[in-house]
Amino acid sequence: MKGIYSCLLSLLMISCLIFRSAAGIEISSKNHLVLAKYYIINGNIEKARHLLEGITKLPDNLEDVRKWYLSLIAFIDGDYNKSLVLGQTGITQYRHQCLMNIINLISLNKTMKEIKKELHLCKLRTAPFTHNNHFWIDNIVKIREKIIKIDADESDEKKTILDYETTHRMLINADSNEKVKLILKLALFANQEDQILKDLHIFSEESFSSHNIRELIGFLYLHMEDKQKVMEFIEDIDSANAENIKGNIELSAKKHELALGHYNLALKKKSNSQNALERAIPLTIALEKWDMGKNLTKRLNHTGVDKQQILALNAMFNTHLENYKKAWEQLERLNITFGDQIPNKILQIKIFLASVLDYHDKLDQYSDEACKKFSGIDCWIQLQTMVWKNFSKHLKSTQTTIHKQSYFKKNLKKKSTISPIDEEIFIDQKEIGELDDTDAVKLLLKLEI
Repeated sequence: MKGIYSCLLSLLMISCLIFRSAAGIEISSKNHLVLAKYYIINGNIEKARHLLEGITKLPDNLEDVRKWYLSLIAFIDGDYNKSLVLGQTGITQYRHQCLMNIINLISLNKTMKEIKKELHLCKLRTAPFTHNNHFWIDNIVKIREKIIKIDADESDEKKTILDYETTHRMLINADSNEKVKLILKLALFANQEDQILKDLHIFSEESFSSHNIRELIGFLYLHMEDKQKVMEFIEDIDSANAENIKGNIELSAKKHELALGHYNLALKKKSNSQNALERAIPLTIALEKWDMGKNLTKRLNHTGVDKQQILALNAMFNTHLENYKKAWEQLERLNITFGDQIPNKILQIKIFLASVLDYHDKLDQYSDEACKKFSGIDCWIQLQTMVWKNFSKHLKSTQTTIHKQSYFKKNLKKKSTISPIDEEIFIDQKEIGELDDTDAVKLLLKLEI
């Protein structure tokens, strides 16, 4: 109860800070750090960066926190060098970021001497907090060392980064399900599934009764593309992970309805499961389940997916649901983000909405922009707006454009009787000739004079 109360207070404080920030009310540098952390956790990296770079004066310990957050953002952006530099300057936060420093060193292809030095310091500082004796980071460094040796070896002998003897010894010495899970995850990380699967007979009855371990074994078999074995291990498990695996199997068999059903079950277990959402939303589009797709996009808000992408998806679903004005409002908000660089797909939706909503100026504007980006259909639409006074009205017209059946190909192929055209005589040709003769005589008489 105390934990729930504390969590509610934290959420209330964050909401208050967001409101004050949006209203332009000044907040302290420390509260800027709190907001930045919130934005990083929720995937809004640009807002977090903006807040952190705007902080000027902080005590040394809080300045280290700021550098830690900036190091994390650089790591997310893939700028490992910047992340490493920032990570090695924040002394008070070293135990929080030293693991990331090691990953940065590996990503930058630094020497094993540098990596092992960082590993040694990191293990000393984090020893009181580890629950698995640094299993992960130790083995990642060992795998890195093995890769360097394999790359340096010019022999044709096939070598693996995680040999069977190592995993076999690990499994024999594993004295808890937690350690078994770590070993299975390591095999998945190193793509050495076949080596672990050879030793399934070593697993205890207690291990096989663990849903988490059976899920991981299912993942191993899924990587080996043995779908029958996958189902043997996870069929009676109804967790989010198990449902996602079942969905993937149905999806690979092109059974889209069944796959979508499994992903929805996964989302009932874990409402923001990114694995389920990444597959379920495209399936709702393929199966034309617009309402379901629109509801699923709401769950993307706290998954790190770009806010503009979520807004564009919502607009697309509203367009299919014929909520045209709502879709138009959502896409117009994207103009602030994209400016003159609106993506082609969004432009095409806007052109369709402008024609449906009779926004003639906007139809002309956006079809012109799309045409300049070499979109053939939009160039044609732009041309029609020049030809027709009210093109969108004609576009929505349900009247037939061809009224006579004789114009159709099947009628053109039939033999028809050719009848002469009746000519109605208004002026007799003889009278015209006589008039011409009279004029000629008059002209001759004039010349004689």
